[in-house]
Amino acid sequence: MNTLRYITTVLALMVVFSCEKAPQDFITITSESRFIFPPEGGTATVSFTASGFWTAALADAGESSWLSIQPDQGTRDDVIMLIARVNPENDDRIAVVNITCGMASASVIVTQGRAQTPPPGPGGSSETYSYAELPTFDKINADYYYNTLYANTVKSGRRVRNFSFCYDTRRHNPIWVAFPMHSIYAEGSGRSTDEEGKDPWMRYPDLPLDKQSIIWDIAGDGFMYWSASSSIITGGSWTKGHLCMSSSRAGAGSELNLQTFYPVNIAPQSNSYAGAGIFGSLWGKTEDFHWQRGSQICYDTLYVVAGCHYANDNNIEYDACNWNTRSQHSKACVVPTHQYKLFLRTRSGYTGKDVRKCSESELKTIGFWFDSVLPVGSSSDLADYAVSVSEIEKKTGIVFFPGIPASVKDQCQASDWGL
Repeated sequence: MNTLRYITTVLALMVVFSCEKAPQDFITITSESRFIFPPEGGTATVSFTASGFWTAALADAGESSWLSIQPDQGTRDDVIMLIARVNPENDDRIAVVNITCGMASASVIVTQGRAQTPPPGPGGSSETYSYAELPTFDKINADYYYNTLYANTVKSGRRVRNFSFCYDTRRHNPIWVAFPMHSIYAEGSGRSTDEEGKDPWMRYPDLPLDKQSIIWDIAGDGFMYWSASSSIITGGSWTKGHLCMSSSRAGAGSELNLQTFYPVNIAPQSNSYAGAGIFGSLWGKTEDFHWQRGSQICYDTLYVVAGCHYANDNNIEYDACNWNTRSQHSKACVVPTHQYKLFLRTRSGYTGKDVRKCSESELKTIGFWFDSVLPVGSSSDLADYAVSVSEIEKKTGIVFFPGIPASVKDQCQASDWGL
């Protein structure tokens, strides 16, 4: 009897074990599995469940380098963020993100629309654009790096464009930064600081060190400035000047404010020489226009482009310096000979329309052009530096505010802007 019971028990256990299956890997997308980005890029979140450790990667990292994944690995149920850069081309593009967990995998398909094509501009050229403030791209110059940064507004949490930029990776300094001004950017207050209460200068994460100016304390030794040894500036120094102002993206500690401290938004600006105060005062007056104080208050969006011009590539300074003492990280950088600021808005400020849908009579523009180093005795009247957008286009070879009639860009009426 005991033998029979033993055999019966063994057979029962064999049946139980034969019915059990080895644990299987699985991964299931719980959010959308297809995403469509506009030409200006943006972010999207993918949610999924997984049985264990997972990795995420682009199926073709080379062709799909315009799309980033954060994070690219994790454990069990998780989310990843997809970050698409601006599409400057006239072609749609597609990427496939593969998420793998053991032997299981799932895919997410991402597409991005092509940039719009405006009517032919001056000279019959047809260039791409999306945002009204976005200048045309130089597709021939391989040294130019373009991108648009996005961030959440401080209180409402809306995901908005912060600023777009063109950065010269050979000169290691900006060409232009373009950004909108609207009340939604005024939700926060204060300027960000680091742990020591200082300005939070930091590396731009998507460019290697040899492609950007090192103006942050890379080694903790205080070597975070440009030298001042070139002939363009005598008896002075270079300071770090925001193109999209920190105060225009106020919000201490916010992503919106912190992004303004990347090198891609910072230009060398003259400092501590006899005429430096004039340049600083004039540039500060243009910054007053960002919020259109006084009679210039505008409830429509104001569009701004701030940039650098390089008439002489022999104006060399070195980054990662402490005054003129170089560090092991220092490299030659070209400093701008000129800086400029451009503005576009509706005249009434209350149209509620896209500026590209406004008539010529509904719009106004103005530009300001400065030598990077103004001599002693230069005028401190901002109106004396006012020029048309068209004039700055001729000087730089860049088409600003594509899609806006040439007659609007020919304007140069300082009185229209309260000057």
